[in-house]
Amino acid sequence: MALTNKYKLTYFYQIEINHEKIRINIISSLIKLIKSSVFKVSLLYVFIFGFYYSQSMHDTLTIGQQQRDFEILSKTLLEYHQGLFDYSDSSEVYKRFDNLKEALQTEYSIVEQYVLYANFIASINCIHTTCYNKLIKNDIKKSNFLLPFRTYYSNNKLITTQSFTKDSCLLIDSNDVILKINNLPIEDIKTELFKMISSDGQNITYKEANLRFRFEYYYYLKYHPQDSLLISYSHKNDTLEKFFHTISYDSLLSQNQNKFRQKVKFKKAQKNLISYSDSNHHYVYLKLPYPLPKNLFHHYKIKQFFKNIDTTYFNNLVIDLRNNGGGKDQSYLAGFFTKDKYIFETATCNIKHFKPKYYKYFTRRYSYYNFAIRCFKFIKKQNIYCKPKTYYPGNLYVFINGLTGSAAITF
Repeated sequence: MALTNKYKLTYFYQIEINHEKIRINIISSLIKLIKSSVFKVSLLYVFIFGFYYSQSMHDTLTIGQQQRDFEILSKTLLEYHQGLFDYSDSSEVYKRFDNLKEALQTEYSIVEQYVLYANFIASINCIHTTCYNKLIKNDIKKSNFLLPFRTYYSNNKLITTQSFTKDSCLLIDSNDVILKINNLPIEDIKTELFKMISSDGQNITYKEANLRFRFEYYYYLKYHPQDSLLISYSHKNDTLEKFFHTISYDSLLSQNQNKFRQKVKFKKAQKNLISYSDSNHHYVYLKLPYPLPKNLFHHYKIKQFFKNIDTTYFNNLVIDLRNNGGGKDQSYLAGFFTKDKYIFETATCNIKHFKPKYYKYFTRRYSYYNFAIRCFKFIKKQNIYCKPKTYYPGNLYVFINGLTGSAAITF
């Protein structure tokens, strides 16, 4: 049974107060004032979180707080997540719940508890279900978590790309390979960090793409080291081992304004199909839009694309889904590669957002210290069928990479 508004309000009231009388009295009075007003419930939520804005991610939680967090987590996932048992049977999932509950019998700091949750959430193997904590994100930015050189993770190697150290004794250049951090091999560290990153199924390339430029961030979350790290690395033809002092992002930026600038580039939506043909190699190339649409105009464009292919000459088709994070299901496109009708996928829909032929997934956030878990509301199931179209008889090749996810993977 889904949680009622009153029950949810009671839960937030219980877990946010942190057992301090002054807070209990203030929040109790506030609840009495807004009990009959649905509109002001959001003000209570903001007000409660205001108490915690000055806290540190290293503050220790009580076992009682942690167990109440767990109750919220388990209720949310079990009642609202549609894919909880997609990649693991129920006995395995419930065993993970039990293991997490047992682990939370020990007092942890906020960041340590976050790592436990991140590992558990990632084990669901759903790219849409992640843990997020604004407090931790802000604290880490001020913490000494960066090495005095930039790194790039690829193919099980951590490679330096740019050095900022002014110490001439610390020999490190671009393209040096980090072998160990505090005597732990990079391969072993990577295995532990992968456990914190959510991905669809066994899509390891998506985890690698997340780790590519954020290795130090995840390393700090997992190991929260001191202000210096013992780095073993390959430099030219030698293997060196030296201590490097870590530095905060803000300090690194202020000291290296001309050398270090992190520019955030948002991927622009590609609204149309991109296609061309190569007569020399007898193939046709098709790049799908991002996000993936599902409408009559998109279907018309796909239909015209296949109609114009001379299959006697172009017997190879390349569909490019690289950097495509998903969108709507592509059951219409899949119909050109099958001769029989079949169930493409089973969708779980939210009645509140019901529109003809359009179902928007339900996003729900339960949070304590702003732990956010994204889930889908389990209300109605609908089978989406793939119906045969004009069959394409040639060879099909699909390009994907680490940033291919969600509906782009199901295709």
